Amino acid sequence: MGEQVCLKLQISRNMLKKTTFNCSRNPRVKRFSRLAAALAATLGIIAIAHADEVADLRQELDSLRSKIEQIDADITDTARGNAELKDQADAYAPKVQANTATGQELKERSQQLTARKTQLDTEHDAADQTCHKTTATADEYKAALAQCEKVRQAYQQHTDGYRDDQQRLATDYAAYNAASKDLQSQYKDIEQKRQDLLARRDSLHNTREETLNRFNEVRDRLVALQSKPK
Repeated sequence: MGEQVCLKLQISRNMLKKTTFNCSRNPRVKRFSRLAAALAATLGIIAIAHADEVADLRQELDSLRSKIEQIDADITDTARGNAELKDQADAYAPKVQANTATGQELKERSQQLTARKTQLDTEHDAADQTCHKTTATADEYKAALAQCEKVRQAYQQHTDGYRDDQQRLATDYAAYNAASKDLQSQYKDIEQKRQDLLARRDSLHNTREETLNRFNEVRDRLVALQSKPK
């Protein structure tokens, strides 16, 4: 019973024969046993590494899928932002048109006031001549004085009207300039939002393409690993 007994299977055509022999001193058997043990250990390590890699790839695949879903949601938000920006731009356009019309109206009023100023200067010269007319008699003096008062009052009335219109024009011009400044600020805001949205949209699409490429690489690698015999 001190001897070790090894089993050896021999195939002879359609029959299997069992034989025994002493293997305690057989170096080939010892070497084969060590190789078999080493091979089994190596295969076990490979199997564990294979399983770990599969798990890592699955985890990365899930992470990439979630990232793509988030990018798609961000792209949808960007599209919504574009729609809101379009509404803002559509509301801005009529304001510009109205402000442009106001500016044209103010320009025409200014031209009319300039023409009235010229008329007032002419009226002033005429009134000055009337009030400095030389008279020979008291009656002529009284008549000239009455005429002077008449043209003076008319000139004063025209001058007051001109100054009132000039003040209203200045007030309207101030409001117009303020509105123009506000519209310019709105335009800069709309343009900046437009550029930001375009930049974000391009960035999101580029990131999605890169992420999708990586997703496909990981998926293909995972499929290849899973198709290998274990």
